[in-house]
Amino acid sequence: MFIYLFALFMIAFGGVVTTAYAVHPHKARKVYCLLVFLMLSLIAGMRGVHVGSDTIAYVHTYQSIAQLSLNNTRYEKGYLLLLKLIYAITHSASPRVLLVVSSFFFVGMVSLFIYRYAKIPAVSFLLYIALQDYFNGMNTMRQQFAVSMTIIAMMVLFSRKEEDTTWQRRRKLIIPALLIILARYFHSSALVMFIPYIIIIRGENAFSKGPVYAHDHIRRILGLAAFGFMIHSLVVKIATMLIPVYATYINSVWANANYFGSALNTAIPLTLLLFCSRILGDKPLNREEQNAMILCGFEIVFFVLSMRMEFWNRLAQYFSIYLYGLFVPNTLVKIPNDYDRWGMNTVIVIMAILSMLVVLLLRPEWTKVVPYTLGI
Repeated sequence: MFIYLFALFMIAFGGVVTTAYAVHPHKARKVYCLLVFLMLSLIAGMRGVHVGSDTIAYVHTYQSIAQLSLNNTRYEKGYLLLLKLIYAITHSASPRVLLVVSSFFFVGMVSLFIYRYAKIPAVSFLLYIALQDYFNGMNTMRQQFAVSMTIIAMMVLFSRKEEDTTWQRRRKLIIPALLIILARYFHSSALVMFIPYIIIIRGENAFSKGPVYAHDHIRRILGLAAFGFMIHSLVVKIATMLIPVYATYINSVWANANYFGSALNTAIPLTLLLFCSRILGDKPLNREEQNAMILCGFEIVFFVLSMRMEFWNRLAQYFSIYLYGLFVPNTLVKIPNDYDRWGMNTVIVIMAILSMLVVLLLRPEWTKVVPYTLGI
């Protein structure tokens, strides 16, 4: 566990130095994000094969990839094709190749998103670890490839501007859709991203008709989560009808529920969302804030549903970055008083770290990332 605490310390220390003493803030921000990316990628990439619940299974698949057919029914074709490509380029079946390449890709996409959007990168990187999204990259490799592709999709969607030409706007709609479809070939759960994709596009039309407020989104999120919880059986039927491949997960071990773990997973992002909404108050949301709240809302809804069935927790992973990488830091920066802002940043990060320590110390089987060991 020491290595994770060391990473948190270095991120916090670098954030303070970059913010308080940088002569060229933009250049310092770029260097800071690059160094954090390298550190976190190496920590994940150099881990032992027993760090992470499914690491050893993915390693065994990679070591036998030359003999595996793309028609293998256990894994999606895109994932198997990528493993064959990595093997063909490196000519090595070493577990280190797979873990380093995958870690650099996962952490790289998160770091790029934080660099482009987070106004307080240190808070985002600290929450990335403390909210345990970083550990997902060590546990759900196939899904993290899919998550990374959907991050790129959302960045393209977010890049649309009023001054874009008709072709540019269409291209920025088509590329995200194609990336979500591509992500589906790494993990079928990625298709869930079409829901916020459609809502964000339609929301832009609603945005132009009048102001949208944070408390409106909160009411919708809580109402949808409560309604979904009450009619969970119907939600499952609809999900499997629209996306039949989801039945594979719903009829598996993922049909079980970890009520306490899901309640904890729900409480933390919901508290952050409520607190940040309080800061925004009655001010109309800009487009970035509206999009962030839509995506964060899905994380809350799926965490609530995971109290009934663990499968929904997998879907929540697609949305976590928009909380710690966009909404939280960009809301905290709006606190006018410097001391109040630093104080709230500190309190939020410490509370998140404490929740992480509770899980790693008392429920290590949830993530299986402790004890951390270096691979050979």
